Amino acid sequence: MLLVEEFLPGREFTVGIIGNTDLEVMPIKETKFPKDGAQILTNELKMDATSLSEIPANIPNDLAEEMKEMAEKTYRILRCRDFARIDFRLDKKGQPNVIELNTFPGLEEGFSFFPLIAEAAGYSYNELLNRLIEVTAEPKGYQ
Repeated sequence: MLLVEEFLPGREFTVGIIGNTDLEVMPIKETKFPKDGAQILTNELKMDATSLSEIPANIPNDLAEEMKEMAEKTYRILRCRDFARIDFRLDKKGQPNVIELNTFPGLEEGFSFFPLIAEAAGYSYNELLNRLIEVTAEPKGYQ
């Protein structure tokens, strides 16, 4: 089997969501790539910490709202529970495209994207873990 996808040359973003019936969409993170390197997030870039994060992303409000709405819709359509991370890439026209949904994103303190985004939303690491424990006990209803 072969999967071929069009390369999206634009900026890359990540949105974190917590919740079931009521969703909390957290601040948008942008991954900044080195100008002279690969413009995709490889394991080497992530492990070497040469990619930079900007949270919240410096983007126009209308783009931020569009990505947050798309993230929430994607989360609901795929019937996600508790928490997830949704990644976006802009196409050559600057339109956001969902490139990945991770239903169990990394939670390594100070390293993984989800805790970094949660910190920007005002959560300490312990508060984030407690919130995730709380949300697992919530009803799993969908609207």
